[in-house]
Amino acid sequence: MGWIRGIIVCLMMGFAGSTLAETGLTIEIKAPRQIQQSSCRDCYWGRSPPEVRRAKRLACAESGDIGCQIYLALDYTYEPPNSPESGKDLVAARMWMERAAAAGSAEAAFWMSDAYSPKPYFKLGLSPSPEKQTQWAERAAERGHTSSLKRLVESYTQGIFTSVDDKRALYWLDHKTVATSYWYAADACKWLDEHNQWPRALPFCTRAVQRGSLDAPVRLGLALEAGKGGLKKDRSRAIAYYADAMPDERAATALKRLADKGDAEAYAIFRSFGGLKNPEAVADLAKTYETSDPMEAGRLYRYAASQGHVGAQGWMAAHPDITPDRLAAREVDATAISGRFTVRDPDSRRVEAYPFAEAIRRTVQRRGAIYYPPRAADAEIEGRTVVQCRWSQTGWLENCLVLEDKPKGYGFGAAALRVVAAPLTTQGNKDAATAYAGRTVTFTLLWTLE
Repeated sequence: MGWIRGIIVCLMMGFAGSTLAETGLTIEIKAPRQIQQSSCRDCYWGRSPPEVRRAKRLACAESGDIGCQIYLALDYTYEPPNSPESGKDLVAARMWMERAAAAGSAEAAFWMSDAYSPKPYFKLGLSPSPEKQTQWAERAAERGHTSSLKRLVESYTQGIFTSVDDKRALYWLDHKTVATSYWYAADACKWLDEHNQWPRALPFCTRAVQRGSLDAPVRLGLALEAGKGGLKKDRSRAIAYYADAMPDERAATALKRLADKGDAEAYAIFRSFGGLKNPEAVADLAKTYETSDPMEAGRLYRYAASQGHVGAQGWMAAHPDITPDRLAAREVDATAISGRFTVRDPDSRRVEAYPFAEAIRRTVQRRGAIYYPPRAADAEIEGRTVVQCRWSQTGWLENCLVLEDKPKGYGFGAAALRVVAAPLTTQGNKDAATAYAGRTVTFTLLWTLE
């Protein structure tokens, strides 16, 4: 996965089926690549012949370079092709790995722990030993190796290579390395929540939210809504976390539950994610607008019809007056929207007011890098999405539809909705929401990797 250079968001006019002109706003978002770097810059030499590569690694390892010692140990665990002079040497492999671990390498300690497991990734010729596997894992974890931390907590909670021991699991959850690790925050959040360890779970769940977890914001929302473990009840903050988790089914269920109780804020967020529903659900939503807003009904039916919904196709045929040109006339230029709109951070709870285009830019700036589709990032796939939303009377973007999603199958459409359909509310200018109620606004997102 490369560095995420950014999502270039262009606010533009248009509708599906017409020419979409891109204008204006560009947002640069960066996210660091999460890898562990070796201390040796030249210890791989992957393009060298096997015997040359090993000779260079040996010289580097003998100089005391820990990175080369680890590479050399791993090199000795397999037989390089077309190189009869450089074969396996498991004794040498263990010696170099142990030397690197003795020098303080957390990575080497991790590989030693792995070597004592029943199915090691790199075989060092050692017999499985749960005791030694645990000892080396704890040595690596003490030095800050996050994968070892994760294995230890999983083992102490599930009895994988240790006995079940909640106290030891909590010890490693509270380890100083976990406090700075985004990689492990989601797992810690889940385990602590399941064991009702609130408010201890709060910092882990918060960091997991920052890393784009769909699970953590739901857990945070439920905890804040119910006041778990002594947490102060905060319905508004809980709703903000549910919004961060959308379109997660549990978040949608929680929002619908609150909406059914009359919560307007929860109802608005729940409605804003209509674009992720199947054609049947979009058609059902369209039906609710047939009397109050026939043009919105037509927009939704047209989308459902394009997805093959027979009933929607019949409705469109019966209403030839709902034309693409009339729908396009309802489009409003995002940069021309007046009024001040608030951007709320669910973590700090700070609220700031900006013009609409700036509010969207700041919202995407906070959320864009977090929600870059993991599958696409891992495969280094870039994409383009076009999202169109309706402007509600309360100042929210609702009924968002993905008009274009390329390439399909990588989650760009869902990610775009999570970025765009964010909680934006009016503040101090009630006329702003009313002026654009029922109008549509369209966004083009270009997803790129660097």
